[in-house]
Amino acid sequence: MRKIDISEKISNTAYIPIAIIAAIFMIIPVYILFITSFAVPSDILKPHPDFFITRFTLDHWKDKYMASF
Repeated sequence: MRKIDISEKISNTAYIPIAIIAAIFMIIPVYILFITSFAVPSDILKPHPDFFITRFTLDHWKDKYMASF
């Protein structure tokens, strides 16, 4: 059985929380972009936008879809 160095044990223990925090920091901007695409313009341009959709619209997606034809 091999002995585990204390620095190796710390790095193995810290890996999961650091990976979770990094994943959260990478997912939040994508979530904000996705939510913004479904929000009405007045909700997007508020000084403190909501983190969740309060008013939902598909107009942005419809405009992009129709512009491709």
